[in-house]
Amino acid sequence: MTHPITPGGRYALAFFGTLATTLVAIFLFTLVKCDITYVAPGLLRRGIALRCLADALWVLLPCIFVRTDVARRYAIAAMLLCALWGFAQEVYFKAYSDLMPFSSLLLWENVSPLLIDSFIGLLRPSDMLFAALPLAAIAALHFAGSRPATFSRATKRAYIATLAATTVGGFAANAIDYHLTAQVAEADGFMQHTVANRYKVSFRRFNYVCLNGYLPYVAYQIFDSAREALPPSPEEMDGITKFLHSSQPTYTDNSLAADSASQKNLIFIIVESLNAWAVDMEIDGRKVCPTLSHYAHADSVIAMLHVCTQVAHGHSSDGRLIYNTGLLPMQNAIAATDRGHNHYPSLAHALSYRAIDIVGDSKASWNQEATSTAYGFDSIFDQSAMLHLLPDNAVADARIFAKATELITPSRRADGPFMALITSLTMHQPYNTPGVPTTWISQKGKYPTEVLNYLERTHYFDTELGKFLAHLERTGLLRNSVVVIASDHNDIPASTLRGDSHTTAADKEIVCLILGYNRRVSIERTVGQIDIYPTVLDVMGANAYHWKGLGNSVLREPQVESAVTFTGSVVGNAASPLATRQRKAWQISNSIIKHNYFATASSKAHQ
Repeated sequence: MTHPITPGGRYALAFFGTLATTLVAIFLFTLVKCDITYVAPGLLRRGIALRCLADALWVLLPCIFVRTDVARRYAIAAMLLCALWGFAQEVYFKAYSDLMPFSSLLLWENVSPLLIDSFIGLLRPSDMLFAALPLAAIAALHFAGSRPATFSRATKRAYIATLAATTVGGFAANAIDYHLTAQVAEADGFMQHTVANRYKVSFRRFNYVCLNGYLPYVAYQIFDSAREALPPSPEEMDGITKFLHSSQPTYTDNSLAADSASQKNLIFIIVESLNAWAVDMEIDGRKVCPTLSHYAHADSVIAMLHVCTQVAHGHSSDGRLIYNTGLLPMQNAIAATDRGHNHYPSLAHALSYRAIDIVGDSKASWNQEATSTAYGFDSIFDQSAMLHLLPDNAVADARIFAKATELITPSRRADGPFMALITSLTMHQPYNTPGVPTTWISQKGKYPTEVLNYLERTHYFDTELGKFLAHLERTGLLRNSVVVIASDHNDIPASTLRGDSHTTAADKEIVCLILGYNRRVSIERTVGQIDIYPTVLDVMGANAYHWKGLGNSVLREPQVESAVTFTGSVVGNAASPLATRQRKAWQISNSIIKHNYFATASSKAHQ
């Protein structure tokens, strides 16, 4: 037999009050832990708190239709799942500056010791609140006691009325915020011309949740996943072709190539987490990266120390995509895992050299084996191919450069020019331990432990790079090669060194050096990662290739002096004549990758 709970019953009020308060706390804590600087000023003005309450009431809605003992079990499960989800998002946000896409939940092949170490290194004591909040609510419900009972009609009506009021209030707050910020509404996406577009366009998941709420975000993700599976419309494919015809460079001259570029090898080194500020950093007058600093100021180099990072949810895999293909990352998915088998234009295809790909982790991680083939490489060598080279305790970058040395030494390779892509690993987060033999850097103790550990790893990479370049010089390969050294993405911003919580775009700059050019070119303007691909084509004398990428060569006019990040922000000169095209390029690139454009008839017509 069940007993009704009266409309004003204290248990009903305590039951829903405890659960709703706990869920709101979990939702808000997740957002605040991700980015308090964005959430704090918008908590009331944007209606973030109100939407979190509406989301909590929607999650608890099934409780009013079942007995209290069943409702308790459902509510406890919901709280624990929401807390687990919030914890995962907060840790993911620390690494990728956004919420986790649903597709990443299925990437079990990426779980590795490196990923686990990174996860552990990102944990903080305050993360315990994700467990404490639901456990406190469970304890409160336990001590309150219960009996099999049903909620009265009046209680149900009151609950639904509250749910409706908070839901409508959340929508109203969003509409008011839109009209108050209409002039700068494009900051969260490419098109914000109506308030409805806030619900239809997502260029950053975190912003979407703050503006619209968690449940609209879930609905959007489900809708977007279904939309991603649809074939492209003729209009969309035609839009890609028109954009490329109207804005992609059409030059074919090689007047800016390095000396004898057609005979030069290309050695492209993608450096894990290399911040631009580290290149010339000194501690007590001593260089942390003497090799990088030397070549950054050498005579025969194109030096870019103000490169805007443009990776998205794929992080390092996005860096590989940008440099190899001249395409930008996908906005709501990870190209390497979701579209790894696409047909891609690339540097390797443009050069038509024998091409080898050397990675320090497993080739299964981030689908590297598939993308390596798609990017035009003949073979890929991962950690399993390096075990015989050095002792078991050798650091990753030592193994990587040793394998590269083995493969490209003149006596061990076939005749003719080659392309080698080398991806470092030692500087990968977390930085809770040095991870390498410590040096004089750790003895200085001027900076936080995390920064000192990062500097130790950067110094280690720099030393191994110096040994590798010295080998190239001894064997004559350096004279006959173009060597590109480029960061895959930023990690520790320069603001961390200053102890400043306010981080600017300049604090996140990365670096690209192109060695082996016929003169020194120092680019002091802001450029994007996407601009490296066409610049390398210029240097290698490969402009007969049909695909110049979605960037612009830094050696040509109009001058590149701006870049657009995956959040839609313009870095550098916002008035640059290239800025409009740079923003549109994100949408075009997303459609190109999503629909495998370069395998279609439209692409062949464009070529």
